[in-house]
Amino acid sequence: MEIDLNDGTLFGNDAAEDEATDVFNAYFLPRSEVTDFMDGTMQFRFLRAYRGEGKSAIIRHVSHENAGVGIWGTKVTGSSISPNISSADPNVWNREWQRSILNSLAAEIGRNIGFAWSDDGMSLVEEAERSGYKQRSFVSSILRRLKIEGVPEMIEPTSSAHVPRIQRYLDGQDPIWLFVDDIDEDFQNTDQFRQRVSAFFSACRHLANAIPQLVIRTSIRPNVWRILRAHSESLSKVDQYALDLNWTEGTIRGIVAKRIEGYLIRNNRSELISRFEKQKGRVREESLCELAFENPMEWGYNRQTSTPKHRHPSTVLATLSRQRPRWLVELCRLSTKNRRNSKNVVSLKDITGVLNEFGRERVEDLAAEYRSECPQVQEIINAFADTSEDFTTDQLMKTIKDRVLNGLPVKLASIGKVTKPMQIAGFLYEIGFLTAREDHNDGRYTHYSFAEQPELLHNRTNVDRGLSWEIHPVFRQTLRVRNSSGKLRR
Repeated sequence: MEIDLNDGTLFGNDAAEDEATDVFNAYFLPRSEVTDFMDGTMQFRFLRAYRGEGKSAIIRHVSHENAGVGIWGTKVTGSSISPNISSADPNVWNREWQRSILNSLAAEIGRNIGFAWSDDGMSLVEEAERSGYKQRSFVSSILRRLKIEGVPEMIEPTSSAHVPRIQRYLDGQDPIWLFVDDIDEDFQNTDQFRQRVSAFFSACRHLANAIPQLVIRTSIRPNVWRILRAHSESLSKVDQYALDLNWTEGTIRGIVAKRIEGYLIRNNRSELISRFEKQKGRVREESLCELAFENPMEWGYNRQTSTPKHRHPSTVLATLSRQRPRWLVELCRLSTKNRRNSKNVVSLKDITGVLNEFGRERVEDLAAEYRSECPQVQEIINAFADTSEDFTTDQLMKTIKDRVLNGLPVKLASIGKVTKPMQIAGFLYEIGFLTAREDHNDGRYTHYSFAEQPELLHNRTNVDRGLSWEIHPVFRQTLRVRNSSGKLRR
């Protein structure tokens, strides 16, 4: 037997932050964005990525790597340190966020040296506002309040083992890292939510400027960031610290390969690993994928020759997961569980057999993710049920007018009340429900996402560049759409 596809640990956990450490370390995929995120010379950086794209995994990895080399740091969630206030004044929010952040850091430093932190933190903010930490280290200010022996001005006892380490921080030699995850969790497009999250980013910028030792790392979804930027002029100064996280077919293939390789390592399958030791890059990744998935798979169609296309399984998985790692792992797990053939590999039928359930969950995910931008997003998507999988621009406008605007009042955060089908079409393209398609003379075709061609459906002239539109394959089965031959998708 090559590998046991019935082993529930094969592809690991959907949520990397919940994964066992040894499993997580075995499959984590190094990326250039990770290197940039780990660069402590940039005091403040934040990842921009959608749900399921690996923000929490990268934060976990960098935090773990820092701990391995003795760098002080703490990892918190946005909800755990969010100020409990209801002010409409951004300055009040900014100051309260600074107090909460510094309080969290002070408490962590206190725990590291065996002391409880009971200060309210506001004096730390006041010292930051006076740029006091450029003359005196941040840790020094905390220790003055803790009153620890062995450090200047301290009078209470502490373990002598802590003193050399503390002294390094007193001298400003070592950085202190703060990781804040899920700052936009359960975000709603209301004044209170916008004020709270916007002020957090402004507070991080101010603290990074005031405290040379402090390194802050966090993340946010791009659609939430767009809403915040539209309402907060101060965030224009924060944009420069963004690090966009994008996934390609190649990096998705790398994830599948790393998950399978990690499984082989954990289960001491050295005879399988050695089979690929002379292979490199894409060839090695594809070989690892083929231990679990049938190759090739019939995927796509040449309209000119009326013949199907055949692709590597990683292409199919990348497409149906919309290149989101969390969706990818769930699809791998579901299709493996659905395996029907006698061969010890997952077939295309095994994958398509779960698309009704998988697609329905993805519709719910999109609705949850984009409801802050458009409260009616799920109703709009469901309006495409029992339609065609592809449209010309004119057909798309008519479908939206007849099925959505004629009976459903729609609002978009960026424009307010929607009056034109083009506005909804642009939104559906932006969130990945629709994909642009360019057909070539030889029967080949190219797909474009919003990230690749953001101007489509958003320009006032030449809105489509002659391209057509497709409902993304992951949604077709659950919406019962028909293909170009009029057949129901199964």
